Amino acid sequence: MKLLLTEDQARMRANIERMVQREVVPRAGEIDERDEMPRDIPRILGEMGLFSILVPEEYGGLGGGLTELCIALEEVAKGSVSCTSYILGQAFGALALRFAGKEAQKEKYFPRIVSEGNVSFATTEPQGGSDLGGIQTKAVLNGDAYLVNGRKSFITNGGHSQYYITPVRTDPNRAGTKGLSFLWIEKGSEGFGFGKKEKKMGYRGVPLTELIFDSVRVPKSQLLGEEGKGIDLARDALPIHERESRPRQSEMPRVLWRTRFSTSR
Repeated sequence: MKLLLTEDQARMRANIERMVQREVVPRAGEIDERDEMPRDIPRILGEMGLFSILVPEEYGGLGGGLTELCIALEEVAKGSVSCTSYILGQAFGALALRFAGKEAQKEKYFPRIVSEGNVSFATTEPQGGSDLGGIQTKAVLNGDAYLVNGRKSFITNGGHSQYYITPVRTDPNRAGTKGLSFLWIEKGSEGFGFGKKEKKMGYRGVPLTELIFDSVRVPKSQLLGEEGKGIDLARDALPIHERESRPRQSEMPRVLWRTRFSTSR
């Protein structure tokens, strides 16, 4: 089935394609070889509006949907799959705010997604992978703030991002996915550090890093949604986030084959 794009979507696709050919393709080999992302590429992606696709218009975003996001992911992946990680991080940040953000959080962080593009999703842990039911990172409410202790691993753009959407266990007496909450944690918080950076065979230029929380004080105002009901956010936002990432994953072989074929002629 062929997807029929609107005039605006077709124009968006053409603009991204030109940008990728101009800015990304010439440096894709360098990204892979050095395992580093040139600092200006995330800035260029942001200036194209690719971080704000799912941000509502009233907060400075494009107010787009999944089709626009998939267009961006496919076109950017043609130049470098690694560059799509920045777009996906902001997409999940926008989804989390749309589904569970309080108005003050939306007013504060939507503009930062648009202008900075520095959001990561920090689920994976050393002992249980990305299984939400196995989360062991704890957050204990102490006055008007949570004290967070634990570790995350394989976090995309860990150390680079400024903001980390982090599932934590706020009720140690409830097992599995019950008693989970999501906190929006900022880089630079006292006790929040970064550990091992993973070495990878592919997906180069994107750091996958360990996060370390050592009695990190996170204001209660950084709680997304209700305490102990983080699974509701996960049910609402994660399935959409997974659908958004699948086009990138499923298109990857076709994009890589087409790119290899076109450059070998």
